[in-house]
Amino acid sequence: MISEKKKVELRDGVKLHLDIKENGSSHWLVVTHGLGEHCGRHQYIYKLFSQYFNICLYDLRGHGQSEGKRAYVESFKDFTQDLGEVLSYLEATYTMKNYILMGHSMGGLITASYMQNAVSDQLYPKKVFLSGPAVAGTGLAGKAFQLAPIRLLEQLANLSLSIPVAGLLDLSKLSHDPRIYENYVTDDLNCLKVHTKLFLEILNEARHVFCRPLRLKCPLFCAVGSKDGLVNPQAIIDYFQTIEKNGNLFICDGGYHELHNEIEKYREPYFAFLKESIMDSLFIET
Repeated sequence: MISEKKKVELRDGVKLHLDIKENGSSHWLVVTHGLGEHCGRHQYIYKLFSQYFNICLYDLRGHGQSEGKRAYVESFKDFTQDLGEVLSYLEATYTMKNYILMGHSMGGLITASYMQNAVSDQLYPKKVFLSGPAVAGTGLAGKAFQLAPIRLLEQLANLSLSIPVAGLLDLSKLSHDPRIYENYVTDDLNCLKVHTKLFLEILNEARHVFCRPLRLKCPLFCAVGSKDGLVNPQAIIDYFQTIEKNGNLFICDGGYHELHNEIEKYREPYFAFLKESIMDSLFIET
């Protein structure tokens, strides 16, 4: 097993931090993390899959150890283009051909947007897995933005004024395990304040992406906790039941947002679904 930390310079000069573990497999797993966090919070991926896959975790621009204004993005399309450049880098540097895309929360929105709008037929994933994708926000505010005219969301997202704001998400709802919240707020690599520009870009992109099917040419899997307090679980369920009917949806009854960081009652069924979804039908040497 070869472990490498890489810095990849993007088209605009921003350098992304990549954490790569390579075991010589012909299959790759590329993971995009969520809003405000960093790829180091997804070490469980290595424990579950590093025996079978080469794995690439990376920090989004403005997050973790990557460059860029903290918790800010000029356009959500920057994230999807960045993902495309990470995949191109892996293809050119490691001769990656067969890979699976996985995205958590905002990373799920990035992954879905990439597949819907930017993926190349020459470098198409074998599968896509979304964990608690940012389909819509929670509460009355989330419902209001979900029903607001798309043109209004576009206008709000295009506002030049942006300020970092704390408390946009209830981080106590990450997991039933209180240690997850405590570790999150004391982790210097996490962004506890998120720019209003980024938040509005997320809402705007979610409306555009999840108003129509992804129409993937590969299997699609999604997992959501029914008590998710950071993204609207019913909006995710409705999307997969009424719009994107070709996805395989797992609903973890009672689970919160970070199913991978949940107490065993919720984590183990999620891991079982995750492993079955990722491993099934792949030709992996044992």
